[in-house]
Amino acid sequence: MGRRVSPAVIPGAAPRALRVAILTGPFTAYYDAQLTALRERTGAVVEIAYQRARPEAPYDDSRFSALEGGLGWDVEAPADRVADLVDRLHPDVLLVTSWNHGAYVRLARTWRGRALRLMMMDNPWLGTPKQWGGVAISRLYLRPSFDVAFLPNERQRVFARKLGFSEHEIWDGVYCCDQPRFEANRHKLDTPQTFLYVGRLVASKGVDDLLKAYAAYRQRVRDPWPLQLAGTGPLERAVAAAEGVASLGFRQPSHMPEVFANAGCFVLPSIFEPWGIVIHEAAASGLPIICTTACGASLDLVRHGYNGFTVAASNVQALTDAMVLVSTMAAERLRSMGQASVGLSRQLTPQRWADNFDERSRAWLTRAGHPAGNPGGGGSLGRS
Repeated sequence: MGRRVSPAVIPGAAPRALRVAILTGPFTAYYDAQLTALRERTGAVVEIAYQRARPEAPYDDSRFSALEGGLGWDVEAPADRVADLVDRLHPDVLLVTSWNHGAYVRLARTWRGRALRLMMMDNPWLGTPKQWGGVAISRLYLRPSFDVAFLPNERQRVFARKLGFSEHEIWDGVYCCDQPRFEANRHKLDTPQTFLYVGRLVASKGVDDLLKAYAAYRQRVRDPWPLQLAGTGPLERAVAAAEGVASLGFRQPSHMPEVFANAGCFVLPSIFEPWGIVIHEAAASGLPIICTTACGASLDLVRHGYNGFTVAASNVQALTDAMVLVSTMAAERLRSMGQASVGLSRQLTPQRWADNFDERSRAWLTRAGHPAGNPGGGGSLGRS
């Protein structure tokens, strides 16, 4: 994207609103918050192709305002219809949030030199055969299709560099929840004495470990807190059979601030969790947080002993100890941890995300000589 792609802009002219095409898999509430903020704060014109809700995450897509007029699909992205959507918009920025959809990647390749092409990725480098395979084909498959790798935080940078992205071609800060909405609904006085887990009821989320840790926890304290789990998945029976555990089922995003507000501590025992947007939601809700170090968001949003505790993945004993520690703390200490969580959550808001996305995109486009760039601004490509 280094060559000039259009006539130079007129010095002193006001920059026009960006045209942004989003090509994604299943849509979520945090996408909705981010893209709504982008439209409201910058006037951006946004078009979206997305995969409709699936049984394991049955979101009500009709509740997402950003999806109005979007192109929804079920099993496989319809290449021709997606291409028509992008061609009609003629985007300045093309953001692909799921690079395992071949139709999206092939389309991004055709927009080389005409738009800033962002590839969202959240997997940290683990050195698996699949990741090495991705590295092997990146020169032919990924790098010709994308200009920038858009990541959550530092944990993904090693992988992005191995895929061939240089430092100035890597952006962080891709995820954030609807932080103001969760903060506005947090409990203000006494902390409810309840542990809460939110997520799919699957092994990779550490649900088995959580049930084992919770059973051990109940044996160690006189007045154990109950445990609530909000989600659906193959481990529903195990959850239903556990003593002191209540299943809330799947809750729509509009109900989640209330779910968090009725909890006293959030627990995410994931074995594999590239980010974990629920950690941000829990922090904004003013909860102490227990999570594993496998959770990518723990790097930015959980400080051990400050607003919660981090434990090694699959360490049931450490998870049990943390639950005992939290539930036996003085109320003032719990409130202090919750307030610390809120403070950390304010690092990431949809409004800041929108401003940052707009500024970074314009800086890149300005450097490329694109008319959507910020006139007169040289456009540093450094991280912000």
